Amino acid sequence: MGIRTVLILFLIVLFTGYACSGRLYSNTVRPYTTNFDNTPIGSKVCILRDHTVQVNRVSAEWVTEHFADALRTAGIKKVYYAELKTFIILFGLYQRKTLIIYGD
Repeated sequence: MGIRTVLILFLIVLFTGYACSGRLYSNTVRPYTTNFDNTPIGSKVCILRDHTVQVNRVSAEWVTEHFADALRTAGIKKVYYAELKTFIILFGLYQRKTLIIYGD
């Protein structure tokens, strides 16, 4: 298969929506719960990050902080709400997940 054929196939895949479905790049924020009935946001925020790099079925992960220690450092004793922010590049080759916790 020639370079021209590979390039044409790549452009077809790119422009037919395959890249738009989050395969090449994705940056989303989703709530951790869907029960929003009388849920206060809180006055404090705690952010935890998790990174993953995957190459040839071998992955490496690291978390920036431990959950309980991070909440204690932020001064959060009661958790009201949490969001998960996910950033993905190149078919999941690199992923960064950020857990955002709101509380008092």
